[in-house]
Amino acid sequence: MAKFYIRLCIMFLLSIYKKIPLRHRDKLNFLRHRVNSNSILLALTSKFRHAATLRKLKKIDQPYCLRLGESREFNGWISTNYQVFCRNFLDATKPFKAGAGAKYVFIDNVIEHLPLNAGKQMLGNIYDALIPGGTLRLATPHLRNIVEKYLDPNSEELANFREEFSAHGIEILYPADLLKATFNHFGHQTGYIYDADILRDILSHIGFTKIEIHSPGESHISDLKDLETRIGKSDRWGQLCMEAMKPGSLI
Repeated sequence: MAKFYIRLCIMFLLSIYKKIPLRHRDKLNFLRHRVNSNSILLALTSKFRHAATLRKLKKIDQPYCLRLGESREFNGWISTNYQVFCRNFLDATKPFKAGAGAKYVFIDNVIEHLPLNAGKQMLGNIYDALIPGGTLRLATPHLRNIVEKYLDPNSEELANFREEFSAHGIEILYPADLLKATFNHFGHQTGYIYDADILRDILSHIGFTKIEIHSPGESHISDLKDLETRIGKSDRWGQLCMEAMKPGSLI
């Protein structure tokens, strides 16, 4: 009964939160992110919390579906994140192979927040955590498409980009701001922005096969369809979605 009332309270608070204008929500999210990403708190807690999540995964006796860099809960998926306040803490730059292993791993706009070497380490750890025949799906800014829009801007597409980013308080005045927003906002300035060729080279070097590019929400695998949460008009061309399989056959 207590869980029911707690869930009811959470739903009520979320309904209030969604009524707050987006620009004010962004400010609240910024403050929450500052606490969630506090380096001191993470340094003090990450080691034992990472180990605790691994112990939880080890208890799962069948292949599971894993999301990295995600605190929200999704049916059929185990969400993990590298934050002070999250249910399942996981540092994806550290080994996390555990239990029966992962059938699918999904990372939605995570890798661009990591420096290049840390991103490579995460992809290698994902490969190790997957079962043979398991698949990684990732979404990240589509560098080549964004650069092409800058070089040959389409007024309608630029207007869509401007409208969607203005809701976050980011001003898009000129085509050059497409590049500025991609490299300088949302914490991307400390990470690395990829194009498909770079990712394909890294993934194949790790050992992945059947590396494919998909549009957001689309996949040949039914369990990997409609996973992306960024679904604006500009995301159709501004998001790069790739899938890569670990060699082997699913049982």
